[in-house]
Amino acid sequence: MADLAIGFSKTVVEGLANKVQEAIKEEAEQWQIVERDLVFITGEFEMMQSFLDVADEERIRNNVVRTWVRQVRDLSYDVEDCIEFVVHLEAKQSWWLRLWNMVPSCNCCKTTEPQQRPIDQAVAEIKQLKARVEDVSQRNMRYSLISDSGSKPSAQSRSPVNVAAVDMVVEAREAASRNRGLVDLTKLINDDATELLVISLWGSGGDLGITSIIKDAYEEKEVCDTFKFRAWMKLVHPFNPQKFIRTLAAQFYTNSGQGYASPGDLGEEFVQRNNAKKYLVVLEDLCSMAEWHAVKTYLPDLRKGSRIVVSTRQLEIARLCTGRPYQVSELRKFSHDHSVCVFYKEQISPEDPKEFQEGEEGALPLDEKAEEWLTNCLPVGREWEVDKLSSLITSRHSSNKKPPVVSVWGVAGVGKSTLVQTVYYRCVKKKEFEFYGWVDVSHPFKLLSFSRNMLLCMWPKSTQAAGIEECRNLLRNHKCLVVVDGLRSKEDWDMLNAKLIRGTSKSCIVVITAEECVATHCAVTKNSVFHVNGMEVEAALELFRKVQENTINASSRPSFLFGSYNSLPYYLCHTPEELLRNQCYTNSYIKNQVKPLLSSKCGGLPSVLISLCSYLGPRLKDKREHECKRLLASFMYEVETNQEFGSLRGLLAWMNSYFHACSRSLKLCILYASIFSAENSVIIRRRRLVRRWIAEGYSKGTDSNTMVDYAEELFENFAALSMISRSTGDRATVSGCHVNGFFREYIISRPMEAKIFFPLEVSVFEGNSVPTTERVGQHLAIGNSWERDKTVFDSLDFSRLRSLTVYGKWESFFISDRMRVLRILDLENAPDVTNQTLKEISKLLLRLKFLSIRGCSGISVLPDSMGGLRQLQTLDIRHTNVRTLPQSIMKLEKMQYIRAGPVKDNALTQSCRSSICSFASCFVGSQTYNGTDAGVKVAAGIEKMKTLHTLGVVNLCSVGWEGTIRELSKLTQLRKLGVSGISNKNTRQFSAAIGGCTHLESLSLRGEHLPGITPLSNLIKMTLEIRRLTQSNLERLENHKRLQTLRIRVEEVEKGKLQFFVKPIGISLEDPFGEIKVLEIACRSELKVQFTENVMEKLELLKVDYSHAPSFKISGLQYLVSLKRVLLEGPHEGTLKQELPVAVRNQLDKFTEKPILDSR
Repeated sequence: MADLAIGFSKTVVEGLANKVQEAIKEEAEQWQIVERDLVFITGEFEMMQSFLDVADEERIRNNVVRTWVRQVRDLSYDVEDCIEFVVHLEAKQSWWLRLWNMVPSCNCCKTTEPQQRPIDQAVAEIKQLKARVEDVSQRNMRYSLISDSGSKPSAQSRSPVNVAAVDMVVEAREAASRNRGLVDLTKLINDDATELLVISLWGSGGDLGITSIIKDAYEEKEVCDTFKFRAWMKLVHPFNPQKFIRTLAAQFYTNSGQGYASPGDLGEEFVQRNNAKKYLVVLEDLCSMAEWHAVKTYLPDLRKGSRIVVSTRQLEIARLCTGRPYQVSELRKFSHDHSVCVFYKEQISPEDPKEFQEGEEGALPLDEKAEEWLTNCLPVGREWEVDKLSSLITSRHSSNKKPPVVSVWGVAGVGKSTLVQTVYYRCVKKKEFEFYGWVDVSHPFKLLSFSRNMLLCMWPKSTQAAGIEECRNLLRNHKCLVVVDGLRSKEDWDMLNAKLIRGTSKSCIVVITAEECVATHCAVTKNSVFHVNGMEVEAALELFRKVQENTINASSRPSFLFGSYNSLPYYLCHTPEELLRNQCYTNSYIKNQVKPLLSSKCGGLPSVLISLCSYLGPRLKDKREHECKRLLASFMYEVETNQEFGSLRGLLAWMNSYFHACSRSLKLCILYASIFSAENSVIIRRRRLVRRWIAEGYSKGTDSNTMVDYAEELFENFAALSMISRSTGDRATVSGCHVNGFFREYIISRPMEAKIFFPLEVSVFEGNSVPTTERVGQHLAIGNSWERDKTVFDSLDFSRLRSLTVYGKWESFFISDRMRVLRILDLENAPDVTNQTLKEISKLLLRLKFLSIRGCSGISVLPDSMGGLRQLQTLDIRHTNVRTLPQSIMKLEKMQYIRAGPVKDNALTQSCRSSICSFASCFVGSQTYNGTDAGVKVAAGIEKMKTLHTLGVVNLCSVGWEGTIRELSKLTQLRKLGVSGISNKNTRQFSAAIGGCTHLESLSLRGEHLPGITPLSNLIKMTLEIRRLTQSNLERLENHKRLQTLRIRVEEVEKGKLQFFVKPIGISLEDPFGEIKVLEIACRSELKVQFTENVMEKLELLKVDYSHAPSFKISGLQYLVSLKRVLLEGPHEGTLKQELPVAVRNQLDKFTEKPILDSR
């Protein structure tokens, strides 16, 4: 019996061993399948990305191909999600789970269905995706989609509109706007010029409408009477000279009234005999310059006033056949994408009174123009910008820099030219210069034309033959103020600078451009670059009221606001007197209806604001509220389709051109930024974007750059775009940015057929908007104003949703298990987020890489279930009530970034949410200086987080601080660290531990005093928030040789004095703070700050908070040779509030280039 039992047990064990071997073998085979198929899927994904990179709306107009592009794009999203899932599978093989499902004898113990292992799920997904890839490829072959017929427009289809073509349309529409209407082709043909003029027509969307436009002018009675010899030639390919001459002669013969000619008369002799007369020839479908030169041989210029009208599909031909320099204007607009443009040779004629100085007959004297402008133009909301730019131009002029160039840049429609004109006429009135010139740059740039226009503007007695040399001599020998308006490229500036400006010392050049890179290229120094931002909401409201008041009170025309009468749109200048007369806007109406439009839709652009005011003005009072609500719901649709917003067409065309000219990476950034609210008070923090981009996979690390470095570089390029308003806050670098509201509206309102070519999908729920499709795409932003409709939300497809950003009230139904690929959950400052919410998040959203509950004061505990978020990289719990990082967080081995800290009082919290908040809001304030309330306790095990590079703020006053310090010393990859609770009992251990963190770049210390720290070779930023500071403490910081930013916030300073000085080293002097660029000092007691000669020669930004100090003095500012800005934060009132700014200003006045003083 015993033998039987042993034999039975042996059989069971052998069977179990076989099952184990089988499970392990099957597990290994599954991993091999996944690894093999992953290579295939990754290769397919790269090909899809390459295809989508070159597939755009303008290149692919075939609807069938568009459908296929959409399918490829959707497939690429799924493939990317699958790759992401497989790459992050747990490395440990789960053969035991397979064994559990295989052993029948264990079924009695199973209470649930067999669990699907992640590896099995990956195999199934890859198998399905492979099948879909093959289906898409076969569909391409079946319909011949990617071929010459599919991807290229045929002869019957519209020609593609590339970036150059879009730019040309923008230029043509701007020219039409300047001319206050479209050009008349009949008038161009009947021009009095005696030379042969060539007029070419080109359509941005093909040849639609060109023939009918030419035909109407060709058959006009006035044209027929003027041109007896007329011919309409349809060119054949290849060109046949004999046939061309015979056809031309036949039409000349017939249209001149000479009857029908015999075949013998239709020859070259007839053409030559009648070419001495005035003729009009239409050349239809000109295809090449070779063809043009062949035709032109038979159409000589005998200076009889003849005309040639050319129609062509090619932009370059339209530009070249007219001769240089040429002019372009919009002839007729058929749609937003299709306009017919006319090109004709530029006629340099002194017809614009703006371009004349005093003494020219019939021209308005410049002094009178200046007086009229300064009287009628009130820079509403822009007074300080006018003063600052005026100071910049006059200081450039007086400083004798070579060459003195000031660059003014900003987004289209922001009012750059009007701002400069106000300063321009101020200089005229004050007689700052001898000569004044304003030149609009033509496109393409023509140096000779530019020189002639400038001379005619500055010196009307000059002849048209005068050119570059005369212009250069005038700039060299006289004090001239020249405004170059509309410069587009660095190459144009280099040509202009080399031929005209280089070497001048008496003149001042002001360059107006929409590109920051062009502005910085032209200017001598960064101080010479002036950025014009959109108007703040309150300034915009003030301008809105001024438009109303001045228009109602004006007897004939409005004379008001940011711009003069002549600079306003044509339709606004000639608006009936009843405009805005239908009762004044009430304060409640402006606050509740107008303000939301200005803050989120208009982007602070005066041109948009004036158009909006003109649109709302004629409406009766009881209909204005309805119109405002309608505009809030469909603002961009109205702007693009309603003729009352016609003045914004050029701005819309510029935005379209600008967006399509951006690289794919910048397009991605622009689209991604539309997730964030457009209200002026909402600033996208730099760190927030960088961490999100890393989680999204937009940042690719290289051998020379980390992912953080790459993302930082991407942010810099993004923040440099014209439609981005940047904020430096309390830093020297850009700390955040804000997307122009008008541009954001344009992006998110693009039609679905256009969005299939965008590099990502963004859905924004605002107001009462209802999703047009069930699928929300990759990114979803829920606005504060959106109606929280659970029924609508539950009906949506979240299968591809990667990021969810919520503004305003939080609802529990915002997350679900259908969001299986969600990587980013951003709930910053969202109310009603609770501990229970966090539990649900950590159970349902297991693929999260980025989680921000910053500002959610309802959170006090991090649940243990957060340990299941194994992919989490970023955790931002700042300004919550969380006091402890639990043990479960230490399991997150991929964590890179943890920010923690307590909730501040409401006033401070609000100020911290604004990018332009004072740095005093970051001062310890009501918190105690030992930092007991300024950080979080860290559980044991943090040393396991080997990838952690940012950690703060850690509280060293809590129980177990010795172990915490010991573990911190093992985080050798830390780049940024913040600690609180520094005291006598832990300063020695902390100082020893921190010495091993050799990669530290930023260190923040809070506590009683400054600990002694081993010199850190990579430290570039230090923040000290301590109770007491001594001069010897300050001198300890000299050991950190690379320190660039130093923030000192103290309760008191020994002897009430801080001195920064250089030290003698042998026979030379050493500046211990020679690399510092930003210095902050905040103190609650009496303090004197002294700078000595040769100290801090690289310091650019000095910030002082004396709001709680009974006395504060600063001396030696004149020694800070690189100082650019001083920021003073003082009390609301008192003697000190008045005295310190005056004392600082007196010191800054000693600078040749005066730093900016900002006193708050």
